[in-house]
Amino acid sequence: MTVNVHFRFRSGLPSTAFDNVRLCGSWDQRGRPSADWTSVPMQRSEDEDGYDVFVARVSFPDGEIGTNFRWGIELDRPGVADLWAIAAELDDEASSRRECSFELQPGMEPQTYYLTWIGRLGANRIERRNGADGIRYSVWAPNAREVLLVLADPAIGYVADDGTGALGTIGMRRTVDGFWTVETGDDHRLSDFDGMVGTPYMYRITKDDGSLAYRTDIWSLMQIGAGDFDPDGAAYHGSPAGLDGPQSCSVVCDPKRVVLPSGRVLAAEAFWADEFVAGRNLPDRLEDLVIYELHVGALGFGKPAPGTLDDAIAFVAHLSALGVNAVELLPIAEFETRANWGYGTSHFFAADQGAGGTDRLKLFVKACHQQGIAVILDVCYNHFDPDGERAQ
Repeated sequence: MTVNVHFRFRSGLPSTAFDNVRLCGSWDQRGRPSADWTSVPMQRSEDEDGYDVFVARVSFPDGEIGTNFRWGIELDRPGVADLWAIAAELDDEASSRRECSFELQPGMEPQTYYLTWIGRLGANRIERRNGADGIRYSVWAPNAREVLLVLADPAIGYVADDGTGALGTIGMRRTVDGFWTVETGDDHRLSDFDGMVGTPYMYRITKDDGSLAYRTDIWSLMQIGAGDFDPDGAAYHGSPAGLDGPQSCSVVCDPKRVVLPSGRVLAAEAFWADEFVAGRNLPDRLEDLVIYELHVGALGFGKPAPGTLDDAIAFVAHLSALGVNAVELLPIAEFETRANWGYGTSHFFAADQGAGGTDRLKLFVKACHQQGIAVILDVCYNHFDPDGERAQ
């Protein structure tokens, strides 16, 4: 008798970046423990999110039930062979090995390694061949007793500690490894993905001690607030424009489309089609960079409010005239209040809404690239918004 174990490698990145993906493990050709690891090719497939996934199956003799095996992924990239694709080290202070492990048991769940969490957490499109694409919300809350998806009033953009501002809640189900998820088909209020774009939401979490907490989605691509006010859990009756972004609701976004200032919507492919201009190449050597450090908020000098990405777009012509070929933006991901250098980040995947948001950032990047100017994004992972409790 044998025990079949399925292995999955999901990068969340374009599969064209990889070739010759192999599963490597501490077993021999018969599935018995071995100091000399065996390598087998993995086949490209597609997971339920529409992302490429590489899969393989290994058969182990049932006499090895209870045995611990180690495994990892090796792959090639253009011009580079035999790259080890396990990025995280073991949870062991005495070891720096980067590998996965499991104890062989009957009826095992697939062994999956996620190189990135792209498409895994947050509010994501579920691609469907037949019918409209669905939506899935996922959050990692391993110690929670219960997690509810909270659909919020878009005219307010905030849910108070007593629930004021919520239009309804939907129960989420716990899955493996501490994830909670809910998707189209689980509740009639979760329509197709396109129908949910622009919907503000939060999560209501029942902690392990029984207390309740409202939390934003740290994988959000947009926070609805564009101001400075923090209601600090109290009922809020103003507009989203006045809210501090980190405290406000997260918003469902579609990265496959771009909304122009006119309101016109373009597919991402169409938007980026004219990103580069012949004869205006981006610098490709570090020693050739002429970098201009830019704080978007400082472009509001002489105005009653901080500068925005619209100001930055208008500034590109000046940068080009200076002979600059790279611009480094001080942190532009969502941060506390509007008057801020950006180093207290709360949501690393959401461009600051007070500065104009993600679509304006795309417009800025495109404007720079059309002038032959590279864009460098400054990030700071060791600082956090001191009042960002709703992003924890």
